[in-house]
Amino acid sequence: MVPGQGFPPLLEDTRANNLASCEVGKGEMVYVKAIAGQYVGTDGLHVMILPDFANKEEIHDVTDISTKHLSKTLEIAGALARHAFEEAGVGEVNIGIHTSKDEWIKGVPKQRIKNFKNLHVHVEAANYEAKPKITSQELRKNPEYFGKTPEPFERVGYQILENEILPRLKEKGLLVDNLFEKSKDGEGRLRLKLRNGAQTFKDPDLAKFIQTLDVEGQASYDALAECFFEKEDGKFKADSGQYQRYKLLPLNERRKKIDEYIQKREWLSNSSKTGLRYFTSMAQDAETIMNREMAKVESWNPDEHSGHGKPTLSNIANRFMAFRGFSYATLFSGLKDSSGETQWTLGIRPSVFLVEGFVEMANTYGIIVKHTDQPYSESELAVVQARERRVISKVQKDILDLKDGPGLANGI
Repeated sequence: MVPGQGFPPLLEDTRANNLASCEVGKGEMVYVKAIAGQYVGTDGLHVMILPDFANKEEIHDVTDISTKHLSKTLEIAGALARHAFEEAGVGEVNIGIHTSKDEWIKGVPKQRIKNFKNLHVHVEAANYEAKPKITSQELRKNPEYFGKTPEPFERVGYQILENEILPRLKEKGLLVDNLFEKSKDGEGRLRLKLRNGAQTFKDPDLAKFIQTLDVEGQASYDALAECFFEKEDGKFKADSGQYQRYKLLPLNERRKKIDEYIQKREWLSNSSKTGLRYFTSMAQDAETIMNREMAKVESWNPDEHSGHGKPTLSNIANRFMAFRGFSYATLFSGLKDSSGETQWTLGIRPSVFLVEGFVEMANTYGIIVKHTDQPYSESELAVVQARERRVISKVQKDILDLKDGPGLANGI
């Protein structure tokens, strides 16, 4: 972090200060980067894996790189997770990828928090059961947590995933039985159990599955979004307002299109059909919503919100603005069972409003209090860095072409 200037651009910082790197092919790199600020605490591990490509300013999603490049990225993530489980106190490891397709477009004002300009994979290891969770009351009163409540389109999203996207992947031979087994988590949500555990991250078919999932997910998003937004020259059209969100179709046209959409999908539950029709009728343009909510800010009473200050534009956008374009999270969640064995599942979460895609899918359900604004003390930082070095050195014995980076030598 540069005093008075904040953090440098993610890729620039990663290239200069990575903990380790691996060359996949000509111009293709994978970096391991330390995370600044506390998140999992001194008893955990939190690193980021970034694929990079020479002469390419930004990699936005998994389809921007080769299958081989993505496969090596996932292999490194899996190896880090496997050895993180060997650290004392670690009972759960989550490997997550957020994708938000159109929020990063240049010229579009940043509103939502989830703007991911560079594809990256988080590896988070900790004893999440011991971490303090955010209460439902705090979620309602603290503007910083606006948009971190359950996804309103959750039921619809999972039904589209199970009945439309995954069947198309199976037709392409990518939902293979030797890799996955369908299951449900404690909340009754669809999960794919990894039959081979952490070894799955070394399988090239996993990268093919993730890339095709992205393509098919985009197709399903487009089919539903066409019921809400105008298109021009085959692309969704932005409105002329300051927020530049997709332009809503007239109400009567939205209703007609959503009825046609529902008729073609008999597998939608009655509650999902009702929810879709409700959103179709209630949707309003961003200008109307933001003007309404910013007017409320003027009369904000901190005493009614546990002393929390007024919400910002981004706080309100997180709560009321749908993501511009296809947005989703994939989370590989590993959990030690009572026998000490590690079970891995894959969760896929389409996001329309939700900010916190990872924690909503993790084995340990609940939004964790994050002290990202509190720096480590020198002694705490030494503990964290020693763990990073220890885990990376073990990974290097598995992946021989993973080399030490400048951040490892410089203690970053």
